[in-house]
Amino acid sequence: GREGASVISASLNFIVRDGCGMASTLLFTALSSSKFRSDVKKWRILADVMNDVGITLEVTATLVPRHLFLPMICAGNMCKAICGVAAGACNGAINLHWSKGSDISDINAKFQAQHTVTGALGLVFAALFARSVSSVKSVVLWSMYSLLTVTHIFANLRCLRLIAFDYLNTNRMDILVENFFSTVDKLET
Repeated sequence: GREGASVISASLNFIVRDGCGMASTLLFTALSSSKFRSDVKKWRILADVMNDVGITLEVTATLVPRHLFLPMICAGNMCKAICGVAAGACNGAINLHWSKGSDISDINAKFQAQHTVTGALGLVFAALFARSVSSVKSVVLWSMYSLLTVTHIFANLRCLRLIAFDYLNTNRMDILVENFFSTVDKLET
């Protein structure tokens, strides 16, 4: 990042950033781990949004005054850590859905291969993008980044519509229970 930053200060920034990410992983896991199964799709979208927010905070950290740099990269890493917990928990349920009548280890291996391919494509596009950063106006860059971020969330919303779990999420269960008790009340009167 910054000109004049020493090796020690850069190392301390990374230690603090990674420590914040680890702490948020533990805290988020402790507070949320029992809730993932009830709303897998909601948590999966939250994971994607948190990842995009984290990346945005880290990218914009170089644009803010020096005293805000460390808090921004810490917040960005914390968002990405929350994404890791939520996505990992949800991906297990999603992979179980796809593995019905199949081998879960096969589905997990294919899932990892898919992530490897998309990650490699991301690296290629990032390299191409990095070459053009200095020659393109920042308004165009931020517009492209925003468009890609919105497309990422939209595409994941569409993909999640393909999944039909064989259990009710919290909202649907609440609706069913409420309708049941209102019907019982009407029958009693």
